[in-house]
Amino acid sequence: MKSWIENIIKYRKLTIVLVLLITAGLMSQLRGLKVTIDADDSLPQNYPYVITNNLIEKIFGSKYSAAIGITEKEGSIYNPNLLAKVKRITDKLADAPGVVKGNINSLAARKSKAITGNEEGTIVRSNDGEGS
Repeated sequence: MKSWIENIIKYRKLTIVLVLLITAGLMSQLRGLKVTIDADDSLPQNYPYVITNNLIEKIFGSKYSAAIGITEKEGSIYNPNLLAKVKRITDKLADAPGVVKGNINSLAARKSKAITGNEEGTIVRSNDGEGS
């Protein structure tokens, strides 16, 4: 160990030049460095979870979406108890941290104006014409 340190001190100029050359060689590789911020680029696109996530992003416009569905066990969904529950859930979501209030689309949301139905279910549209 002592002879190794003695050699570094004895050939200090050569050691400094070698370290600088190695550093320059490594730094020259930085031009080809690519930083990937979106992890989706490195995920296998044929994996079931990735396919589902891509579908959610396509339908809802964001991969950070949640859909909450409520059904009635008996009778119609248009009864006061169930609608009150929808209102409570909508209000709690609006107060939750990280939720963009303007993006909440619900039967009880203030921005929901055009509520219609089709063979698949209920369509709720906001003032700006977007639907979900």
